[in-house]
Amino acid sequence: MWGVVMFAAMVFAGGLLVASDFAGAQEEAFQVSGRVTNSFCDYGIEGVEVEIATYVEKSIAVTTTNENGEFIFEGLPHDGPYEVGFMARSYRTQELFDVMAGDVLEVALVPRGVTTPGKPNAISSPKSVYIDWPANPEFNLKGYNVYRTLVTENGEPLGEPEKLNGAPVLECDDELVEGVEYIDSTVQKGSYYIYQIQAISGADRPSELSEASDPPVKGQWLTIFFPDVYKQEDGLYLWEREDDGLPMVRIPVASRCAYDVDATGMMIVGEVTADLLNAEPFEVSLTGITAGMAYSANVIYGAAEQNIGDHQVRIASADSEERPLYGSGELFNIYLNPKVVLEEECGPLHLVDNDITGDGVTVYNDPWEGEIEIELEDGVYCTAGGCLHGDVNVDGRIDVNDAQYIVDFKAKQEWAPINECYMEAWDINLDGRITPQDATLILRFVEGLPINPPTGVKSADLALVSFAAAAAAAEKADTQPTVWAEKPVVAIGDTKDVTVYITGAAPLAGFTLTAAYAADEVEFVAVALGSAIPVDAVFSHSYEISGEQDEYGSLVVVVSDSNATMAKSDAELVTLSFKRNAGAAAVVPVLLTSFDMNDSYGHAPRQTDPMAPVIKDTAPPPGEGEEEGEDEGEVEGEGEGEDEEGEGEGENGDDSDDDDGDDDDGDDDDGDDDDSGDEEETKKRRVLFCGSTDTSGGFGGDLILLGLLLSAFATAPYLRKRQN
Repeated sequence: MWGVVMFAAMVFAGGLLVASDFAGAQEEAFQVSGRVTNSFCDYGIEGVEVEIATYVEKSIAVTTTNENGEFIFEGLPHDGPYEVGFMARSYRTQELFDVMAGDVLEVALVPRGVTTPGKPNAISSPKSVYIDWPANPEFNLKGYNVYRTLVTENGEPLGEPEKLNGAPVLECDDELVEGVEYIDSTVQKGSYYIYQIQAISGADRPSELSEASDPPVKGQWLTIFFPDVYKQEDGLYLWEREDDGLPMVRIPVASRCAYDVDATGMMIVGEVTADLLNAEPFEVSLTGITAGMAYSANVIYGAAEQNIGDHQVRIASADSEERPLYGSGELFNIYLNPKVVLEEECGPLHLVDNDITGDGVTVYNDPWEGEIEIELEDGVYCTAGGCLHGDVNVDGRIDVNDAQYIVDFKAKQEWAPINECYMEAWDINLDGRITPQDATLILRFVEGLPINPPTGVKSADLALVSFAAAAAAAEKADTQPTVWAEKPVVAIGDTKDVTVYITGAAPLAGFTLTAAYAADEVEFVAVALGSAIPVDAVFSHSYEISGEQDEYGSLVVVVSDSNATMAKSDAELVTLSFKRNAGAAAVVPVLLTSFDMNDSYGHAPRQTDPMAPVIKDTAPPPGEGEEEGEDEGEVEGEGEGEDEEGEGEGENGDDSDDDDGDDDDGDDDDGDDDDSGDEEETKKRRVLFCGSTDTSGGFGGDLILLGLLLSAFATAPYLRKRQN
């Protein structure tokens, strides 16, 4: 059917003239009428500018089509011939010749081309596949279609691309995806898929399918992995540090996707090389994804069951209420003391398969369901080699220039290309993408700040610096951060500022903003950081003009800072200056097309995360989205030192020895701080204990959680408790 429409488009491209002589038309006033339609979808186009002229004279008249695409010229001076031209935004212009009075014209305008979308990113969770992609540059795009192809594990197609949204085949007036994210909940367990995106222009012209996502994702499957870790001999491996005079190396435990995972049911069992790493002292810290989680951890000397002689690592979550996780990347950071070796060596970092040992990695979607199907990927720890983690520009050191390189790369600057250490040195939080999240973590390292979120603080305070902690409160309040732009009226020759705001996003430390504008009406002049962003923040921007007649403008602004804005209400992010060169005085024709943000700990809320930002045309009602918490600045001081040095010898989490059943992650309803220690003693940590066994309100959930805790503390003598 689509081929028929395309054939019709080619037939009408030159303008099909249908002569219909009205009875008595030539005896009365001369006229020319007709109808203008979309060549792809055959509907009438409203607002087309139609001009009629003669060969020897200037334009006789100009009119526009009505809601049905119809027009008429009456009272023409003679019977012809005439020239009739047609012009409309998003359509190719067309001109007809030798038009005679009395003719009824049927004209099909061809929509202008539309940009093929960028390559999508796809990650698989235990229930769904989460897809996102770069925004198109078109100002008046209608939306997107998402296609899925069943493939082998190696990516070889097993069928044709299948359209997921709306009708199963491409058709007009279809249900389109309006944003740049999609959740595919129809995948089959264990099958592999790739995804492609198609854009639909404002005039219903479809683009080509995008490049396919890569690598293929496995449906309804969760991947947890140890990365390869290289200790640098000639430089400081990013995030190495000293604890009581001993060097500590960071070994992350990460997930390809943490969506659809519940924090109340997670057990990590790993084995790390005993030839190259000491079991004590150790530290296990939370990350941007798991901030605020109650957990317990232990490293047991020589207790590995599969790689005999290696050390066993055990991490158990122990939240007292159901808490979903969101995002991808690091779940925990393990810090261990490396042994001194004379030669370059590598040793295994192994995750234990529960199906093999009966005592391995287990994850639950919630306390009442069975185990989630997971895949485990092992890594290695090497005493030398690899790229210097964080040395993005490959100059042998880690400094603010590396953060700037990432920001410039995201802003599409030509002086920041991919290099030989792309991903290995760039992807700091191990989420498989390069974003301001990574730049923020580098900035924190350079400034001597912790990359791990603070523990032992009130949940309301933690929510001011952590999107993961803020998500719980946002979910209960049913609010989301809102992004909008104030767009002034601008007349020809004038330059005005479009100010972009966000509300309800106190943890924001970095963001990527894209916008599209009508380049045939206004030109982009400049960008400036808003009042909520520090003047020394790292930022970059670029803009591009595209379209068949340079009618589309698009711009990207990338900002990264080391600390959260902590703004509880409206925060001014950037101002974009535009000058009007054509058209009548009107609101600046600019549209925000995408917005990603991250907190200080490298977590970016997307998709179903309650803190994922939404873009709206206007400001939200007063008070909507505003966050509660202590005075600004209170948490930042606590986070800046406590997380960098603490937990060094096995101490992890909060000291929640309360017997009242309160939420031990700090999310207590009364807002009291369950950790009553001196806030200035930020370098001390404590072992987590759950004082109440009534952790879920139900017997089944209690058994699961209690089992996890007992498993983690099976070798309690190896834990040393440090009190404040």
